Amino acid sequence: MAKKRKRRTKRELEGVEREPNGRPARSRNTQKRDDPRKVAIWARIRHGVRPIDADQPEAGDAVGRAYLAGKLKIYHVDAAKRYREIHNSAMSAIQASDPLTVKEGSTANPDIPEEYITWAIQATATWRVIQDRLKAIGVETAVFRCTIQDQDAELVGINAVDHGLAIVADYLGIKTVRQNVAKK
Repeated sequence: MAKKRKRRTKRELEGVEREPNGRPARSRNTQKRDDPRKVAIWARIRHGVRPIDADQPEAGDAVGRAYLAGKLKIYHVDAAKRYREIHNSAMSAIQASDPLTVKEGSTANPDIPEEYITWAIQATATWRVIQDRLKAIGVETAVFRCTIQDQDAELVGINAVDHGLAIVADYLGIKTVRQNVAKK
């Protein structure tokens, strides 16, 4: 008769935190998971935002951080938000691919609704008018880098960003709306 071999198996670790797939957790802080909001606040503090301002929603982008530092006004933040929306609409209208998403290939749709064509023309025209106004004074790169690419306003040029966003605010009527609200 053949001798039976004893199979060796790994011992089951007792009292160990486990990952969702059942493996033993490797991280040291398995008991304590940080709140995502708290992590975002600490990241903002590391980027130079004062701890008292880190909880503000404006601290999430470069224009908002410049506003919290006292270098820009609130209408600049509003203009930057609208500028981002107009940029996103224009890129969506020309069906530019978003670098942050992965999309599967698709076929062209020959039946494009008339409403979409009208919206796409209006969105790209608005974007071009704003870009032409910024280009005329030479600040389109600074505004684009600060608002869309989220580069620090001090590095891009705070005066160029200030002047460019003031032009965007004037074109969109944001500055006058803010002044009328402040008077009431």
